[in-house]
Amino acid sequence: MEDIVGGHSAAANFLVKVIAFIAQHPQVQKNIQAEVDNLLNSRDEKTILIGDRNKLIYTEATIMESLRMISSPIVPHVASQDSTIDGKFTFVRKMCVFGSYQYFYITYS
Repeated sequence: MEDIVGGHSAAANFLVKVIAFIAQHPQVQKNIQAEVDNLLNSRDEKTILIGDRNKLIYTEATIMESLRMISSPIVPHVASQDSTIDGKFTFVRKMCVFGSYQYFYITYS
């Protein structure tokens, strides 16, 4: 929990973990690079701005997935939409879930 909500190094710890997750998945690296390249090649400005966030869908999803992976399973999660995971777990929008690794650490190949 300290890595997310407390301490001055929380952001740095999070970034290191995101980079580690990405490094373990070469296809994710390629997808993020392609998304960034497409954005930058579509205009003269070669800097990514905060306003570009809505154009970097895959990159943001990767960051959100990293947050999901490092957050403690004892921290409640709230579904932002009706969802079914792997045909086994159904979460209704606004449902508060006190999960376990069974729910939050499902690995897909």
